[in-house]
Amino acid sequence: MYNSNSRTIILILSSTLAIVYFFDVIVSSNISDSNLRRITNLNNNDISKSKNSRRLFGLNVATFHDPKTTNLRLEDGNNNIISTDTTNAVRIPCRPYRDDDVNIVSIKDFYIRNKRCLSDFSNEFIFFHVGKGGGGTIETKFKQAHINYAASHPIPAQKFKEELLNTNGGANTLILNVRDPVDRFVSAFKWDMMRACSSIDSDERGIIGDNWRSEGRTYLYKSSCELSAQRQEMLTVKYKSDPNVMAEALCGEDKLSDEYLEASEDYYMIEHDMKLTQWIDFLIDPPKESLQESGDIDKLIVLPMEKHFDQLIDGYILHLLQSRYGDDVGAYMQQIYIDQVASRPIPGSKHSTSSVHVPPLTDFGECCIARHLEDDYQLIGTFIEGEQNQQTTMHPVIRKACTSWGTAEQQQLCLEDLSSMLLRRSKYLDRSKGTCAELFGR
Repeated sequence: MYNSNSRTIILILSSTLAIVYFFDVIVSSNISDSNLRRITNLNNNDISKSKNSRRLFGLNVATFHDPKTTNLRLEDGNNNIISTDTTNAVRIPCRPYRDDDVNIVSIKDFYIRNKRCLSDFSNEFIFFHVGKGGGGTIETKFKQAHINYAASHPIPAQKFKEELLNTNGGANTLILNVRDPVDRFVSAFKWDMMRACSSIDSDERGIIGDNWRSEGRTYLYKSSCELSAQRQEMLTVKYKSDPNVMAEALCGEDKLSDEYLEASEDYYMIEHDMKLTQWIDFLIDPPKESLQESGDIDKLIVLPMEKHFDQLIDGYILHLLQSRYGDDVGAYMQQIYIDQVASRPIPGSKHSTSSVHVPPLTDFGECCIARHLEDDYQLIGTFIEGEQNQQTTMHPVIRKACTSWGTAEQQQLCLEDLSSMLLRRSKYLDRSKGTCAELFGR
């Protein structure tokens, strides 16, 4: 015959089994592995792994719960709360850089720098960092948000182009920073004038091989001290440290003249002056099979370096975090890292050219360089026109560059910023008014 202690133990075990069964019924009846979006544990007590492993936040980790409580918050794909907690101490997976171990930490601990926790998006999107176009600001903000990603700079890597058009998986989103082409030309001109290359230069970058993923690298740098010296001499001596001299040399209507051909060759020696049309040539004139098959690049996202630049970058980071962790947790994560950034001193940018003084572009010089970069302005116009532009030779993602993500307000800000670039140069891009020389009596 069982004594009272035995009956108590049996009762406790039965209750425990009932709770576990109830929890399993809730999860299995309301949410599937494919729909499981969010798991937050709000208790600092012992956390143990359940037997059933699920895919959470894009990582293969086990579901976690506190065996002493039911303090678990789960939501399905429609944001329906299945199980909730009341203490708001959200916990998320921490996957350190180049480390397969996954720990569960609080969001504040996630953003402690020595833990090196990362949200890894390197197989989801690729960032084409167009030089002197605000790419450093984007990189800084991604770093502050502990977002790991794949990027190419100062030239677009061919393997990334192939990956984006590959129908067999890999990254399917391309992020492109866009700056007014004339402004970018002047900034690149100044950058090559100021950039002295030496063995102790903290900004010197070497050439890396093709094994960038296995080596943990996310950038493709191609730089040469010898080329840097040649560029500096070309700009300071041949073009007299004046962007107008180069712009005017590119102004000739005869594109086969020796002067024009020489100036064009010199233009392409400037490290960060690759045109936008060259960065995404594989989308402007893609392989025919890419337009017919599904599974390749899904989104082209442009971030214009204009009035709303910071706002759009922050909005996209929030979009990434919320798509990975859910709306509430993503918003909380952004607030935490923003608060941490605000509490730290902000170092000056090593990539700013504001200290380099060159003559401003004259109206004639501005007209000349705007027309030399006319293809880039036409591409920006295509970004703006969207679905109204039905050029079948272009990949359809180009027509959705501002509308493939974000709220209606964010999409409108993107379109407004791109439009301001065209409006600024519109008087020079209208060829019906004559050549630049005719416009300015040269």
